[in-house]
Amino acid sequence: GSYITSQAKGKPFKIDSKRIGVFGLYGLLVAGPILHWWFSLLEVTTQKLNLTGYAKTLAKLALDRILFAPGFVFITIFFLQLMQTSSVTKTIENVKKSYTDVLIMNEKLWVVAATLNFQMIPVEYQVLFSNSVAIGWNTYLSLAN
Repeated sequence: GSYITSQAKGKPFKIDSKRIGVFGLYGLLVAGPILHWWFSLLEVTTQKLNLTGYAKTLAKLALDRILFAPGFVFITIFFLQLMQTSSVTKTIENVKKSYTDVLIMNEKLWVVAATLNFQMIPVEYQVLFSNSVAIGWNTYLSLAN
């Protein structure tokens, strides 16, 4: 994300080891485990409801976008800001300033990505697919930061 951001802004790319570490920790401690749990829960829930095909995809999409996305966006912004600023006060200020815009952009990207994910990707590969899409999402977060 940082490389693409520097190219988009016409600035030379400089490796920011702290930023790489923060995003690495985020993926390892936050996104990876939460997404694995969430996609598994969605699969179990839709199976218990005997949903298949498009009904299953729409149910997963509705649960994902309505129940999961707002909290996950908050956790993402909060974690990344706190790790980068080491200040709870600055983190809260930044979350207040950026949450709504990031959530709106999140919906624009992830409704399409999640629909493809839930409709076409086997559940065991859904986290991998999401991580692939997240490269673009992380670029947006870098630009928004």
